[in-house]
Amino acid sequence: MIIFVKNYLLLILVIVLYFISCSGYLVKKEPKSYPEAEDVSQIPAIVKRSKSVESMRDSSQDNLDVEQKSVIQQQEAIYNQENTTKRQIIYESQLNIQVRRIEHAIDNIKSIIDSYKGYIESSQIHQERNEARIKIRVPVDKFFNALDDLFKIGYISSYQIRAEDVTKKLQDVESRLNTLKKLRDRLYELFKNVKDVKQKAKILKEINRLTAEIEELEAKQKFLKDKATYSTIEVYLSTKEREENSIVKISPFDWIRKIDPLKRTIFNTDLSFYESFVAKEIFDSIKIPSDFFNNKEKFIKNDDYIIYNSSGVGIRVGFIENEPVGSKDFWLLALKEEFLKRKYNILMEKKGSKLNYLHTEIIDGVNQYYYTIGIWTKHSRDKSYVVINEIYYPEKEYFEKYKKTIEELF
Repeated sequence: MIIFVKNYLLLILVIVLYFISCSGYLVKKEPKSYPEAEDVSQIPAIVKRSKSVESMRDSSQDNLDVEQKSVIQQQEAIYNQENTTKRQIIYESQLNIQVRRIEHAIDNIKSIIDSYKGYIESSQIHQERNEARIKIRVPVDKFFNALDDLFKIGYISSYQIRAEDVTKKLQDVESRLNTLKKLRDRLYELFKNVKDVKQKAKILKEINRLTAEIEELEAKQKFLKDKATYSTIEVYLSTKEREENSIVKISPFDWIRKIDPLKRTIFNTDLSFYESFVAKEIFDSIKIPSDFFNNKEKFIKNDDYIIYNSSGVGIRVGFIENEPVGSKDFWLLALKEEFLKRKYNILMEKKGSKLNYLHTEIIDGVNQYYYTIGIWTKHSRDKSYVVINEIYYPEKEYFEKYKKTIEELF
């Protein structure tokens, strides 16, 4: 019985102690605050650790932001450096162009060069082979504009374009030049202070060697800068290849083969001819329109036009002995065959009681113009003449405006 009571009391004591220990977790504990302290040692270690973790998180985020900003700044610096350092690029091109008239093509090239403030570096013209080679230089920023215009001169049989960035080469040359010049300056100072003759000779020899190397690098620098400032275009001109059996199509008449809408090709070397009855009769029959100028006196002395106006419309009159004797229809057919061979566009063919004529449109590279040729025959005593009237119109507007006037003129 006594043993049972002891065991019972012991059980109650264990239960009481259990509830007391558990009640400690039910008590709400206020967090302990610590006064601000200048000495970090006053703060408990656990608090210091917790604060250091938070500060570590903040500092790591700050470090990340700084690193990101640093990378961006580096990229911006590289970008700015690349853009402030102008790229030095050498552009070169070779064009093989087939044209109808070498002389006209050369004139077109000169006009293109002038428009871009370039220049001709060299040229070779082979009249007998109808070939030409022209090396031109244009500012590098106008290189592709000039190419676009040159492509319109004729048929491009082949072309090449090359580009080389020489920025690094120029930087290396400049750096090397600066180094060599500084070294040479030091040697000059050393040369002044050295007394020994042999040492002076050695120093002078080295100075001469450095000077030669500097001059070579300066020449290279000048060459690269010139190439990077003015691009180079080599143009090879040739006449279009003849079509098969084209030998048969060549006009047998020399004056027809030589006819050029852009310039006078029919001359009378005997100036007394213009005082002849035939010439006077023909000249007197020409009625000069109100807005045209009479240029007869200069025309007799080999000027291009006998009549012209301020719009650039010009009229020529030529005389050829009618040999072999042919009618105006015969000569019109001969001219038409020549013009078709040249690929002129025949806009109109007309046969009149006195005059036959052809209206044509000509596209020659970058040029487009219009040309009328009239043909008739004139008999005088024992001779017969072919009279050729040529009219040049620089633009379609003037062709449409004056063609009727021209038809009535003769």
